[in-house]
Amino acid sequence: MRLINTSSLTLHNFNEAKIPAYAILSHTWGEEEVSFQNFEDRGSKTLAGYIKINNCCALARSDGWQYVWVDTCCIDKTSSAELSEAINSMYRWYKNAQVCYAYLVDITELRPDEFVASRWFNRGWTLQELLAPAIVIFYDCNWQEVGTKSSLRKLVSTASSIHYRHLANPTGASVAATMSWAAKRQTTRVEDIAYCLMGLFDVNMPLLYGEGQKAFQRMQEMILQKTSDESIFAWKDAGLTWSSLFARSPDAFAGSGDIRPRIFPRLYRRPSVMTNRGLEIDIHRNLAFRKGSRQHRSEQTITGVELDDQVLLLNCAREGADDPFMIPLWRRSEESYLRYDPTTLETWSLKNVHTQDLMPYESRREYIEMEYLSITDQQHRRPYLFLKLSPPHHGLSLIGQAQYGFMTWDNHKLNRRNDLDGWEITGHLDRMLFLFQHSDSEMFVLEVIRTEDYPQIQVYVPVKSDESNEVKSLDVDLDALETYFARATGADRLIEWLQDTTAVSLSVRKKLLDDEIFYVVEIEVLPGQANRYLKGMFTNFFSQLAYCL
Repeated sequence: MRLINTSSLTLHNFNEAKIPAYAILSHTWGEEEVSFQNFEDRGSKTLAGYIKINNCCALARSDGWQYVWVDTCCIDKTSSAELSEAINSMYRWYKNAQVCYAYLVDITELRPDEFVASRWFNRGWTLQELLAPAIVIFYDCNWQEVGTKSSLRKLVSTASSIHYRHLANPTGASVAATMSWAAKRQTTRVEDIAYCLMGLFDVNMPLLYGEGQKAFQRMQEMILQKTSDESIFAWKDAGLTWSSLFARSPDAFAGSGDIRPRIFPRLYRRPSVMTNRGLEIDIHRNLAFRKGSRQHRSEQTITGVELDDQVLLLNCAREGADDPFMIPLWRRSEESYLRYDPTTLETWSLKNVHTQDLMPYESRREYIEMEYLSITDQQHRRPYLFLKLSPPHHGLSLIGQAQYGFMTWDNHKLNRRNDLDGWEITGHLDRMLFLFQHSDSEMFVLEVIRTEDYPQIQVYVPVKSDESNEVKSLDVDLDALETYFARATGADRLIEWLQDTTAVSLSVRKKLLDDEIFYVVEIEVLPGQANRYLKGMFTNFFSQLAYCL
């Protein structure tokens, strides 16, 4: 893996076993991009692509990261072997990055309509760059932060057509739903619409530029070798009359985002196998359809009628639905079929179908999956937490603390770090509460919730200032705490108003401090004038957001 040193702006090679912590850039390509060959040329330093890399390095350096990865110059694209290795590894590289900086060159500030319409959400490669990293921070054309994947999850979900529950866990989605996220996205090369999805489906295959749409068919064949999810066949294409069971492009899955795998006990099917004659798959031979009327019937209801056309019932359905999808098949030869009328995707009711009609074979095979989970994977070390005051000494003091989780206070340490103007917290707690008091007696409670990848923060602000001052410690349960405080929605960026004259701004960042990786919760008390300005600005923003959504 080749990385850029953020201080010297020079390239360095690392083998897989010795890759250091690094940040990573996600962006859309434009004019004057800098390649591997001309990265260190003196004349390249005035190009727009080099300025973008320089700004990314400066941002990473400010967060303590010594190295950064940028796709334009960290891959030698003149080497087909290196390009193939990079594309097959790219999802893993983004997933292993400490933080991903998403540079949206076509937005000037956080306006919901402008953010959703950004070109970044329409490119094929940026899909994995959105989903693979745990932390994605968005920046506008001036490199000003506008939010994160977590704090802007509703806007990101709207822009990407990805339900926000899958933004943090894309592997929990069906094949059809994952394909739908790539629908309408664009790539420069036809083959790249398949190659950019390999990491999402955890498949690897050689790159064959020039094969056109066959690349997407090859990828579907690879997916079928790793999963029994039959939603891979749940698509429709208005431009076809006959087809195979594989789609031509992700666009065919545009309406399949709510399809989920569902095992119908009466539709048991042995694993499908690709052969030199096509896809070998079990078909329920006693089910058929009429092409003219499109009526679906079983053999018992149409006795005496010769049946040449069969039905393939899939073990998948729309979320909340009870009927499986039906794929009509046209018999092309004695043992081969084509999909008939791929322009529609219909369901089949099982209410009036006899059980014997759904038994296409007598034997049944059992399989044991070959998957392992090592103990070290479960017990990996997570970064420490650090509470930082910014600016320091602004009349804010920590007067109470409590914890909820599996670990006791014997395994938890809270150390004041005067050199870093904050508190260093060690120990792996699930939930932590911190009671802060401002110099003018205003109080608020910070709750830090430890998730699998990235902490979330919530703020409890006073319901009434006179009642909140009665709380001097956190030796109470959350129900009692909510008697005195109102909770703000959890995210990784928050601004809350304590009273008319004071506001508190909080953010979570992943940084390198003293050669240790920390999740830094930065806490800033905003003065009265700034508070009135920010309150008006954010009120206007959220009113626009509500209108947009």
